[in-house]
Amino acid sequence: IRATEDIVEAYRQQYDLVDKQFSTGAKSQGDVLLAQSQVATARAGLPALRKALERARTQLAVYLGRFPSQAELEALDLDALSLPDEVPVSLPSELVRRRPDIRAAEARLHEATARV
Repeated sequence: IRATEDIVEAYRQQYDLVDKQFSTGAKSQGDVLLAQSQVATARAGLPALRKALERARTQLAVYLGRFPSQAELEALDLDALSLPDEVPVSLPSELVRRRPDIRAAEARLHEATARV
Protein backbone atom coordinates (compact mmCIF):
# COMPACT_ATOMS: atom_id res chain seq x y z
CA ILE A 1 0.00 0.00 0.00
CA ARG A 2 2.82 2.35 0.86
CA ALA A 3 4.45 1.70 -2.51
CA THR A 4 1.19 2.46 -4.32
CA GLU A 5 0.76 5.64 -2.27
CA ASP A 6 4.29 6.64 -3.30
CA ILE A 7 3.38 5.96 -6.93
CA VAL A 8 0.24 8.10 -6.59
CA GLU A 9 2.34 10.92 -5.14
CA ALA A 10 4.90 10.63 -7.96
CA TYR A 11 2.12 10.75 -10.58
CA ARG A 12 0.56 13.73 -8.79
CA GLN A 13 3.89 15.58 -8.88
CA GLN A 14 4.27 14.68 -12.54
CA TYR A 15 0.74 15.98 -13.18
CA ASP A 16 1.60 19.28 -11.44
CA LEU A 17 4.67 19.63 -13.64
CA VAL A 18 2.78 18.82 -16.84
CA ASP A 19 0.00 21.23 -15.85
CA LYS A 20 2.53 24.04 -15.35
CA GLN A 21 4.14 23.20 -18.69
CA PHE A 22 0.69 23.26 -20.31
CA SER A 23 0.02 26.73 -18.91
CA THR A 24 3.24 27.95 -20.55
CA GLY A 25 2.39 26.24 -23.83
CA ALA A 26 5.09 23.57 -23.59
CA LYS A 27 2.62 20.66 -23.25
CA SER A 28 -0.68 19.81 -24.89
CA GLN A 29 -4.08 19.25 -23.30
CA GLY A 30 -3.62 15.55 -24.11
CA ASP A 31 -0.49 15.43 -21.96
CA VAL A 32 -2.43 16.96 -19.05
CA LEU A 33 -5.27 14.47 -19.49
CA LEU A 34 -2.81 11.58 -19.62
CA ALA A 35 -1.17 12.74 -16.39
CA GLN A 36 -4.60 13.09 -14.74
CA SER A 37 -5.48 9.59 -15.90
CA GLN A 38 -2.30 8.15 -14.41
CA VAL A 39 -3.07 9.74 -11.03
CA ALA A 40 -6.66 8.50 -11.08
CA THR A 41 -5.69 4.98 -12.13
CA ALA A 42 -3.08 4.69 -9.39
CA ARG A 43 -5.52 6.05 -6.78
CA ALA A 44 -8.23 3.64 -7.92
CA GLY A 45 -6.10 0.67 -6.90
CA LEU A 46 -5.72 1.78 -3.28
CA PRO A 47 -9.17 0.74 -1.94
CA ALA A 48 -8.75 -2.81 -3.25
CA LEU A 49 -5.31 -3.05 -1.66
CA ARG A 50 -6.63 -1.77 1.67
CA LYS A 51 -9.50 -4.25 1.55
CA ALA A 52 -7.10 -7.12 0.78
CA LEU A 53 -4.90 -6.06 3.71
CA GLU A 54 -7.90 -6.01 6.05
CA ARG A 55 -8.97 -9.46 4.82
CA ALA A 56 -5.46 -10.81 5.40
CA ARG A 57 -5.36 -9.32 8.91
CA THR A 58 -8.73 -10.88 9.69
CA GLN A 59 -7.53 -14.28 8.46
CA LEU A 60 -4.35 -13.99 10.49
CA ALA A 61 -6.33 -13.12 13.62
CA VAL A 62 -8.53 -16.18 13.07
CA TYR A 63 -5.45 -18.37 12.56
CA LEU A 64 -4.12 -17.04 15.86
CA GLY A 65 -7.41 -17.94 17.56
CA ARG A 66 -8.47 -14.36 18.17
CA PHE A 67 -11.36 -12.20 17.14
CA PRO A 68 -10.32 -9.74 14.43
CA SER A 69 -11.26 -6.82 16.67
CA GLN A 70 -9.04 -8.18 19.46
CA ALA A 71 -6.01 -9.00 17.36
CA GLU A 72 -3.09 -6.73 18.11
CA LEU A 73 -1.04 -7.29 14.99
CA GLU A 74 2.15 -5.38 14.45
CA ALA A 75 2.51 -3.43 11.25
CA LEU A 76 4.91 -5.14 8.88
CA ASP A 77 7.86 -2.95 7.99
CA LEU A 78 9.48 -4.36 4.86
CA ASP A 79 12.51 -2.12 5.35
CA ALA A 80 13.21 -3.88 8.67
CA LEU A 81 13.41 -7.31 7.04
CA SER A 82 16.89 -8.63 6.39
CA LEU A 83 18.53 -11.81 5.25
CA PRO A 84 20.14 -14.06 7.85
CA ASP A 85 23.87 -13.65 8.37
CA GLU A 86 24.44 -17.35 7.78
CA VAL A 87 22.65 -19.52 5.26
CA PRO A 88 21.47 -22.83 6.76
CA VAL A 89 23.53 -25.86 5.80
CA SER A 90 20.53 -28.00 4.83
CA LEU A 91 18.32 -27.10 1.91
CA PRO A 92 14.52 -26.95 2.24
CA SER A 93 14.31 -29.88 -0.18
CA GLU A 94 16.38 -31.96 2.24
CA LEU A 95 14.05 -31.02 5.09
CA VAL A 96 11.07 -32.18 3.06
CA ARG A 97 12.74 -35.53 2.35
CA ARG A 98 13.05 -36.10 6.12
CA ARG A 99 9.30 -35.78 6.70
CA PRO A 100 7.79 -39.10 7.81
CA ASP A 101 4.98 -38.98 5.25
CA ILE A 102 7.44 -38.35 2.42
CA ARG A 103 9.71 -41.17 3.61
CA ALA A 104 6.73 -43.54 3.80
CA ALA A 105 5.67 -42.59 0.27
CA GLU A 106 9.20 -43.22 -0.99
CA ALA A 107 9.23 -46.62 0.73
CA ARG A 108 5.91 -47.53 -0.92
CA LEU A 109 7.30 -46.43 -4.28
CA HIS A 110 10.44 -48.57 -3.86
CA GLU A 111 8.31 -51.52 -2.78
CA ALA A 112 6.00 -51.14 -5.78
CA THR A 113 8.97 -50.82 -8.13
CA ALA A 114 10.57 -53.95 -6.67
CA ARG A 115 7.39 -55.96 -7.33
CA VAL A 116 7.43 -55.03 -11.02
